[in-house]
Amino acid sequence: MTLFSSSEASNLKDLYPDAGGTIQTTPSTTFEYSNSDKGNITKICKDSQKHCTQLQKKIEALTFFDKYSVLKEKLSSVFRNHDNTIKQFSTQQLSKIQQLHNISQNHTLAIFKIIFPNYKDTLSKNELREFGFAFQEAIGMKRNTTNKKNKADGVIGKDTLSLFVSLIKKNSNKKDKKVIELNELKDEKNTKSVDKNKSIKYMKKRLDNLSSIEKSNITKLYGTGGLYNKQIAEILGFKKIFTEKSTQEIQKKLKEFGSIFQNALDMQNIDSKIGSVTLFKFLQKYNSSVLEKIKTKNETKEKILQSNLSLKKLKSIDMWEIENISRNKGDKDKELMNIIQKKFNIDFKQMNISPDECARFIQKKLLKMQLKKYGYIGNLTLEKLWMRKIETPLSGNAENERLQIIERLEKFDKRRYKRYKKYMKFSSRIPKITKNGIKEEEIQNLEKRLSKTRPFKRLQKRLFQNKQKGLLLDYKTKNLYVVRSNEKGFVYEKVYKIASGARGHRTPKGIFQMGKMRKGGLGKVLSYEDRMSPAQYNKKFKAEIALGKRSKRTKQKYSRNAYIPSVQSGKVTVSTLFYPIQDGVGIHATNKEQSITMAGASASHGCIRMYHADLIDLYYQNNEKNYHSIAIA
Repeated sequence: MTLFSSSEASNLKDLYPDAGGTIQTTPSTTFEYSNSDKGNITKICKDSQKHCTQLQKKIEALTFFDKYSVLKEKLSSVFRNHDNTIKQFSTQQLSKIQQLHNISQNHTLAIFKIIFPNYKDTLSKNELREFGFAFQEAIGMKRNTTNKKNKADGVIGKDTLSLFVSLIKKNSNKKDKKVIELNELKDEKNTKSVDKNKSIKYMKKRLDNLSSIEKSNITKLYGTGGLYNKQIAEILGFKKIFTEKSTQEIQKKLKEFGSIFQNALDMQNIDSKIGSVTLFKFLQKYNSSVLEKIKTKNETKEKILQSNLSLKKLKSIDMWEIENISRNKGDKDKELMNIIQKKFNIDFKQMNISPDECARFIQKKLLKMQLKKYGYIGNLTLEKLWMRKIETPLSGNAENERLQIIERLEKFDKRRYKRYKKYMKFSSRIPKITKNGIKEEEIQNLEKRLSKTRPFKRLQKRLFQNKQKGLLLDYKTKNLYVVRSNEKGFVYEKVYKIASGARGHRTPKGIFQMGKMRKGGLGKVLSYEDRMSPAQYNKKFKAEIALGKRSKRTKQKYSRNAYIPSVQSGKVTVSTLFYPIQDGVGIHATNKEQSITMAGASASHGCIRMYHADLIDLYYQNNEKNYHSIAIA
């Protein structure tokens, strides 16, 4: 037991109320201090790094450490929980600290007295420095840093106080600012909603009181294609929209106008785009008599289009021309119409048929596509036009090409071809080479890009010297050309669409001598049913086995690793033709025929994928002989 004076005991009670032991008083106005309290003191002394031996000095260290921890808790709670800033410090304390921050000197002692005004004992230099560290660390300054302004050195100077004051200002104003912003936003929303409701009411009145000229001008827009926000705003006389300085602001206003217009028509799907659907609603509500006339007009136009256009004709358009439309960023509807006009001598202007109407007819009637909105030709529609199936008859050169491929497929494996012809596709075509002695656009573009490359030049020399056929792969368009060489340059015989190596497995570029071709028949096609285990099979077809429609299976019919075709490619089998190029990379057919697209895809593990029909056609194109070399550029 150790005895203390009454003043020391009271200090201990104030400073350390949560002590584990109890402090007992004696009749001679002294207190007893228990062993558990001694243990707490020594722990705290170790934490505060005060290596003293006398008990009195330990108690002094305890008093300072307690103040240090209180300050750190106090300041950290202030700066981490911004809402409690004003609660933790009084306004007098804050104002006193703010007065000091402009004066450049050591304010450590002054600030200690401001924060702890009841502390009367004198502090040593080390204790003041520790307090300074505590203050700086609580603000967010660090001891070990290269930034001088943010470095904690235990001396509270001008930089420390300016940081403290800035934090206090930010935190004190943050709550008020948030409240002001929220109130402003609420006011804006309320005013906007009021203004919008007013404008919708005004728009309804405006549409109810339309003149006959305004009605006719709006009805004329129906069926022309595109968006009509600007035209309708001009017709209805909303001139203020176009007085804005920037085009972005005008577009914003036009979008707002579109949503108000749609709301006035009581539409459910409001997208602020006034298109053919919005105009149809307008006509239903305000000019229903015109709709019947439009319907009859559309029916007559459809009849005209049916008599002049067919799927056979569309499919006979050169595949490269369709590919070219997909690569261009312009209006694809107009480009396709121009090709149809030139090829089939159809004058759409005389028929009074717009590109939008023509596109709608192609999508709905000919291709039988199921879309949310018809009338815009994108890559999906072009892909459908580009794709050729062996069973669908074509016209012109495309039909001759199809018949030639059928002959070659029957020659290769007639029995299995008849079984799988429903699912087979092809992309082979004869490229347009010259027109009046001038090379066509496809070959011009190809040679502009590749004629200076090393593989292109070397392939030309090799084929000319050996007088053999070779292959040229345009890596950009994913077109594989069968070529031979003469004194003038390349002669292009055929083109096939392929899929090359995906990212991480790129098909190597360069010139390669072709390896020995490996040939076999069309492989066996297996369904999931063939690959089932006996237990799975018997469980699935239990009812049919009981009726005697199927026999019970006792053995595994085919191994589980046997080839199973993908859903997209139907039941087309992989032919065992293979043209080796280098290091396991070669040309082969694929069961994933969806990877061969109009734009050309990168999908394989380095090999060149082809349609089955194309690969067999390639085999017969060189009279069942091997190709000399391939250039990939």
